Amino acid sequence: MKERTFEVPEDKMAEFASIIENALLPNSIQGTTEDDDIIVTVQYDEKRRLAVFDLMELLDPEEDD
Repeated sequence: MKERTFEVPEDKMAEFASIIENALLPNSIQGTTEDDDIIVTVQYDEKRRLAVFDLMELLDPEEDD
């Protein structure tokens, strides 16, 4: 199983948690950063990889030109 750690701003935590819940991703809160972002570690396998991509997109959306 793979693992990825995210720093989640407080204003995106509810949506982040919803994605984790819907995909049934094992996770744990590791603490907070100096900027009060929440550090969350998520475990995933190949079949849940797309949910991790959704988390990444939520935190760092690509801007359309």
